[in-house]
Amino acid sequence: MSDDHQPEGLLDIFLSDEEIAEKYRDKPDPLRGIGLGLGASDRARELVLKGLEYEQLEIISKVLENQKRQPGRPSINDKRFTKHSKRAFCLYAMAERIKKERGIAPDEGLEITLRKLIEETEKTFPTHGIFKKPKDFDKMRKSIKQGCKALGIEDQWRGPPLSDLMK
Repeated sequence: MSDDHQPEGLLDIFLSDEEIAEKYRDKPDPLRGIGLGLGASDRARELVLKGLEYEQLEIISKVLENQKRQPGRPSINDKRFTKHSKRAFCLYAMAERIKKERGIAPDEGLEITLRKLIEETEKTFPTHGIFKKPKDFDKMRKSIKQGCKALGIEDQWRGPPLSDLMK
């Protein structure tokens, strides 16, 4: 064995350069990166691969345990994204727009009926049908009131600036 040859496996220490060249000529080592040299037996390679496979399965099982979904309907944690709050936000944005057009101060109430405000909102904004149902106006009023409560808007369409609601 020459001085410039670096042993890659346990058997390389005892073999001459010619024997090494003959034995490992056409065998690239796929497991060289994990520290298993060319001189390792097939059983050693099998055990290393099984160990690596087991480690990967443990990692995958931990990830899957964390991603298990609870049975039942998913809960809505943020009240700002319900249909009620979407309705209230659209109406609030329209009320702010009308106040600007009429020159009314933001902290003053807007004298307009809810039906008229809904009609103006549907004409102005793309509401995607959120005001189509419920058909019963009392239920619609109740839905909008829930949305106003969730967003912190008063009945007279006074409340925080729109930028605070969009966060």
